[in-house]
Amino acid sequence: MRASIIVPTHNRRDDLAELLPELSRQAAVWGDTEIIVVDDASSDGTAAWLAATFPAIRLIRNEASAGPAASRNRGARVAAGGLLLFLDSDGVPEPDWLKAMLHAADGLTVLLGCPVDYATGRVQGTPRRATFLGKSLRCAPEAANTGPSCNFAFPRRVFLAVGGFDESIPYYFEDSDLCIRARMAGARFRYVPEAVFRHKGTETKRGDAIRMQEENSSFAMLRLYRTRKPLLAAFVLCNALWMTARVALCRAPALPGERPREQVGGGGMPRGAGLTRMPKGFSMHRRGPRVWMPAFASTTVPAGCVWNPRPTQAAPRGTRPQSAEHLRRSALLAGKRAVPGRG
Repeated sequence: MRASIIVPTHNRRDDLAELLPELSRQAAVWGDTEIIVVDDASSDGTAAWLAATFPAIRLIRNEASAGPAASRNRGARVAAGGLLLFLDSDGVPEPDWLKAMLHAADGLTVLLGCPVDYATGRVQGTPRRATFLGKSLRCAPEAANTGPSCNFAFPRRVFLAVGGFDESIPYYFEDSDLCIRARMAGARFRYVPEAVFRHKGTETKRGDAIRMQEENSSFAMLRLYRTRKPLLAAFVLCNALWMTARVALCRAPALPGERPREQVGGGGMPRGAGLTRMPKGFSMHRRGPRVWMPAFASTTVPAGCVWNPRPTQAAPRGTRPQSAEHLRRSALLAGKRAVPGRG
């Protein structure tokens, strides 16, 4: 099998009715491509409808909702393709999406597609490069090394080598975390602007979405640096400064004629941004103590995720963070050992 398209979904039967016919057409044109839909305990009859309407599509059903990260991992574990293509269910790929991805694939390179707004066609996923803090900045296409999971592809070898999505981060930053771990393991990246996915979701975050994004990014990066004390100290300091600046900018009044963030979009932080919940503090989702001031979140959460790095719930098999297996994974990426069997 050349490629596997993995689509997690939850209560989006109408969106699937628009997505799956186009995916099926492209898979039939290029052949040797399977489509896997992971139904995350939908209550709208998605599973029964899918089995009756698209019997050729492989359906996996979660008995209890596990979130997008766990659903993607489950789809990847049963996939037969050498290239794992991940799409969200709330959108439709352009007619040449699969062609662009397959032509760019080389078995070792992570492919970053181009999501655009479903209605307007405005690009949502411009090329971005992850920084030391885990935040990403716009960059030249050849420098891109991170992208949204609504439209990217991992060689199966790379995906298995880095352990897949971290299921302790069910959404918000789970895609960035995966890309960062892949880059640190030696994977290459390529931005594929021709692989266009018309996405109904939005890249703009506000309120709780911003709070969870910052919590998850702090958690992931602290855990990544926990065995590297100089990097850990530098991250704690720089992240605290970043959080202070972000809160200050979000609380500042808007300048005359300046649009609020929900109208601006993108990854910038204009004055007047709607950070409605973040000043109330971080919960870290049972990963550490509550924090009374978000500007110092990165200096207090180590008690929950550095000195005791295991999450409250044990990470499922195939989703463990980087550990002593780093050398084995690096060998996998270099093709020196056979890829282990699917779990």
